[in-house]
Amino acid sequence: MTLTSCGQDKVTFKTYFKPNKIYKTTMTTSSETEVNFTGNEEKIEKIKANGTKLPMIVAGSSEMTTTMTTGEMTADQSFPAKMTYGKVIASNILNGKETKEEKAMSGLIIEGFYTQENKLRIDTMISDRMDENTKRIIKSTLENVQQQIKFPEKPMQVGDSFDQKLPMQIPVAGLNPVKVVINTIYKLKAISNGKAKFDIVQTVTLDMENEQTNVSASGEGTGISEFDIANNTTTRYESDLTMTMKMSADDLIISAKINSKSKQLVTVE
Repeated sequence: MTLTSCGQDKVTFKTYFKPNKIYKTTMTTSSETEVNFTGNEEKIEKIKANGTKLPMIVAGSSEMTTTMTTGEMTADQSFPAKMTYGKVIASNILNGKETKEEKAMSGLIIEGFYTQENKLRIDTMISDRMDENTKRIIKSTLENVQQQIKFPEKPMQVGDSFDQKLPMQIPVAGLNPVKVVINTIYKLKAISNGKAKFDIVQTVTLDMENEQTNVSASGEGTGISEFDIANNTTTRYESDLTMTMKMSADDLIISAKINSKSKQLVTVE
């Protein structure tokens, strides 16, 4: 059971896919990054001489849609699944100049099945834009991906909260990526009309388990999430996260402020 009542006040949430369903997902992301340099004036002038305006303003966005159709349950409690990607478009704006790119995942078709344990196993990947190595990477990622939200096993009631820590790497041109940890606290605010609604609070800290010298990072964010109880699925997830970073290299201090927004909507038929 997805929903277990305890005195009609507490419920237990569990995420999984079901047979004979159509899951349509739309995911949009956007970010704006302001990057500046301080320190060695000679080196800063060389950066400007290459046509770079300081501070650099970089904005990016992407949108992706997927449709997954699941089939009949079989005798071994598995069921087939087919996932189709629509066009995946990413755009970037650097100091006012925009570029757009259609990503390799556009038009990708994935066929496989969900096991008795609700784990995805992929049999076939069809794409005229992707090489075999990329397909292997995507296959491994999808088969081993964790749930976006890992709910506690114990029942929850309105007012309860839980947290989830996820590592993240932030790429930095010409330097090693900055490794951070995002801690997300989910607080159950309401249950109504078959939906459980959560408020989200996020904090970002430098990943101290990895050696990173001359680097600092921090951030915070807010968001919301909705869980469809009947369909065992998170149907809405929104996050607005702001991070600041500082790195020193070659007599320069690089500072960056990043604001990223993400939104994922799922419909189940």
